[in-house]
Amino acid sequence: EGPCTSDDAPVSVLITKNDGNAIIHLLKEEQSKGNDVTVSIQLIEQESDDDVPYVKGTQEALQVFATEGWGVHAVRQVVNNHGDKKSDTSSPTWQLFIMQHSQS
Repeated sequence: EGPCTSDDAPVSVLITKNDGNAIIHLLKEEQSKGNDVTVSIQLIEQESDDDVPYVKGTQEALQVFATEGWGVHAVRQVVNNHGDKKSDTSSPTWQLFIMQHSQS
């Protein structure tokens, strides 16, 4: 067959536990309405903070610690159409920072 390419690899997405639970809730809700839902979800909690990539998140921020001491820190910023901070009708955007860390 030849070597495996990126086209052969399954799509993988790292998400927080809260977001994973929200997705599962949404799927169950659709199934309860009689809609067919076919997905494959694999929930794996990290065994320790030493595993990389290490993902840590809250409603307002997300950090991904990668190998070689680098990572990404994303901060949620909610701004409405007038440029004002946070309102109920605001749409979220994320400000991304490349960071160095000492995580093994």
